[in-house]
Amino acid sequence: MIPARKELAFIDDLAKDVLPIDTAPTPEEISKQKKVDHLGAPQPAPQKPSEPLRIVVVGTDAALAAVATYLMRKNLLWIELAHVPTAPSTAAKNWGIEGGEGLDATAALTRPTMPVPLIRDDTGHAIVGYVLLTEPGITGVSSENGFTGEVYVDEHQMFSGTSTGLQIRPTPDAPGIVAAEVPAPDAEVGNEDGGNKGLLSRLGLGRGGRRKAKEAPSRELHRPMTGRAVQVGGLSFRYVRDGVESRKPREKTTLYRHLRDLQIVH
Repeated sequence: MIPARKELAFIDDLAKDVLPIDTAPTPEEISKQKKVDHLGAPQPAPQKPSEPLRIVVVGTDAALAAVATYLMRKNLLWIELAHVPTAPSTAAKNWGIEGGEGLDATAALTRPTMPVPLIRDDTGHAIVGYVLLTEPGITGVSSENGFTGEVYVDEHQMFSGTSTGLQIRPTPDAPGIVAAEVPAPDAEVGNEDGGNKGLLSRLGLGRGGRRKAKEAPSRELHRPMTGRAVQVGGLSFRYVRDGVESRKPREKTTLYRHLRDLQIVH
């Protein structure tokens, strides 16, 4: 179940109890400054509440993303966020939490936090696991036909042409985002939860899958790239954010690192 915004409103009262007045600059105030510091290594939150406040999310990556989105929009990213996955978690793999398995309930309450980059898209939603872009109308993580578009990572062009499938994920450290092409389904063995084994291997985030002995990709995969922002434009592509698919195909999207980092329990 993905919590709705009104179901998370109780967090506001908890936050006010331990931090009645927040004097730290908001992301909006930071962005208006004449000089904005380069987004380097993720940092602890500048706020100093009277006592730590920790939210434990028991659910899927989509549920975790909903809570992270709420904290981001409310400027409450100083709150500690723990995740007890109820399904295989790409977020846990991204951040290397318990070898990618995620926390159990006891660990979620007792383990320390670490700051990690928080990425968001142009609709104001946080991404904790991955964003998937594919040919419209399919259900898997890639297709042989692919989608046609142009992708930039920061100011560098990743490709202009076709892609069998593209995953965009947060990284556990700077610069914050990695974009990598997903092999066509007949080129590599992978799982179906968005955590393709071959992709994880290429990103250094997990064990690699095996290539089928008699199959080979029709071309070399586009090289993975890291940066602080990813811009995509195309004729039409399917857009899936942490397992939740947009209602209709999109023609453009932008994902970028937020000015405040997520304080995740690990």
